[in-house]
Amino acid sequence: MLGGQDKLGSHKVFAVNLEIDVPQNLKVVILSNLASVYANGAFNYLETELKAGQCRLSNFSGKAFVVTYIGNVFVKTK
Repeated sequence: MLGGQDKLGSHKVFAVNLEIDVPQNLKVVILSNLASVYANGAFNYLETELKAGQCRLSNFSGKAFVVTYIGNVFVKTK
């Protein structure tokens, strides 16, 4: 790559897996064009807006607002 002229740069794909421990009293908001969310446990408030990807909540307790445009939603409560 010379002088920032990487013509294939816009076609590169990055895959990332994150595992984050969040204190129960915090509000969690996740907005993404392409992601799946897997959450487990108790939340004060969880909001997801996913353009493409699923949302899977296990052992869930708390308040949630979940939007998926292309993807399934699975919820299993405690």
